[in-house]
Amino acid sequence: MGIRKEYWSNAETLSAQKVANLAIYNQSVIDYAFNTSNQTALSNTLNGISTLLSFISLIPGAQAAGVAGSIITGVSGLISGSEKTMVANVIKNGKTSLSNILIDMNANGWTDVVAVMPLLEFVDEKWIVVQGTCFVYCYKKNGSWVDINKNY
Repeated sequence: MGIRKEYWSNAETLSAQKVANLAIYNQSVIDYAFNTSNQTALSNTLNGISTLLSFISLIPGAQAAGVAGSIITGVSGLISGSEKTMVANVIKNGKTSLSNILIDMNANGWTDVVAVMPLLEFVDEKWIVVQGTCFVYCYKKNGSWVDINKNY
């Protein structure tokens, strides 16, 4: 098993599209790395959200196929079934948190949010994923920023 690190992201300004893409990414890691080991399907998904590659991969200039291979390697390196279940659950929690942010963005007409996200880094494989509850400091609506300070 490789080294894993948990930490908070810097405060990031996220558009609704980036939040949606992060949620898609988290779900794809579950679908194609945990539930099956389908590197091609994961690579295809990453190609569709390629603007995230510089965020999720710690390798400069990484391509979707390489990132997908690193993710499959990282997941297959988890020692036990219970460890895989635990990591899958925190990734699912991250996806749920991102989805809830997106729901509020769409329902309330927010164009952007400033958020911090809890990250799980697979150090040896050089990729990260959002895990757990994100925190939104503020949102942008009609060109103005409004404080919200809310856990999702």
